[in-house]
Amino acid sequence: MVFNDTTTKLGLCQEVDDICSSTTTSYPLTAKARRANSALSDFVSIALNSDDRWQFDDTNHTDLPVGTTNLVNSQTDYTFDIEMLKILKVECKDADGVFKELLPIDRNDVTVPLDVTFETDGTPLYYDKVGASILLYPAPDYNSTNGLRISYQRDASYFASTDTGKVPGVPTLFHKYIALKMAEPYARDKRLENYVSIRNEIAKYEEEIIPEFYAKRNKDERPTMYGRLIDGR
Repeated sequence: MVFNDTTTKLGLCQEVDDICSSTTTSYPLTAKARRANSALSDFVSIALNSDDRWQFDDTNHTDLPVGTTNLVNSQTDYTFDIEMLKILKVECKDADGVFKELLPIDRNDVTVPLDVTFETDGTPLYYDKVGASILLYPAPDYNSTNGLRISYQRDASYFASTDTGKVPGVPTLFHKYIALKMAEPYARDKRLENYVSIRNEIAKYEEEIIPEFYAKRNKDERPTMYGRLIDGR
């Protein structure tokens, strides 16, 4: 469903009006867009906590969720956009320009401060996550263009109240969930008779349908079993 389809009446806003017996006057587009965006955030949270080897990403994004920045000689702290909700992998070019995957480390896991342990610059081996920063240890002893690369998962692509043809960047079978989440606060505030049924249907999506879908959707991969060698001598 598109966000607002005033021609064929097949949009999210029209679905919400049908559920709530509302109109654009009683339930303005600005409020619907705000609640649609809140619904998208809730959906992303569930998807990111449930997905496996096929990671969720909002299909309205036009680029891959990969960020790069330059490595700077002796610089430990690299700031990235806080839209990164989950970091999947951090890679760094060595002095020869070859990307190597870094290992995560946390300052709480060590007794000696990281900047003391890695006081001598070199080829980064580890990274620590602090707020919107990625800290490299040791700091590089060289410069490298686009030498730091981060693969991540991000938030949804949100609606504006003026959107018409934009669809939610989630699988089509979950568009009804977005509409229900938009309808729920209106039905609650207006004390509509169908509020409980709306709430129950939302709970079924959030507790069963969405998590199960994302946990099992990489059906093209077969589980690999690893045997253990036993010395029979």
